[in-house]
Amino acid sequence: MATTPTPTITQENRLKIETAVEKEVHRYVTRLAEAVYDDTHLFARRNPNNQLSFETVDEVMKVVRLCIDNAQLRMMDDFMRRVNGVFDENLPPVVKR
Repeated sequence: MATTPTPTITQENRLKIETAVEKEVHRYVTRLAEAVYDDTHLFARRNPNNQLSFETVDEVMKVVRLCIDNAQLRMMDDFMRRVNGVFDENLPPVVKR
């Protein structure tokens, strides 16, 4: 009876997967930050009880966006370590070619 070959993955393919995950997370966080920025501006303009000027809201949102970017940079390595743990448990072993 023939044995089924064990699936493998190359280091190059593994790196491509890791890079794609990191890129998509970055894209998601960026889009989320932009949505928060836009929605906050819309809320501030539409809310008749708003006491803040457009300039004040804009300055605060610039700080928020900077904080989101900094947090993403600080947390990405830990996130990727966790994702890599899931990869290690569920993907075939890496082979050198």
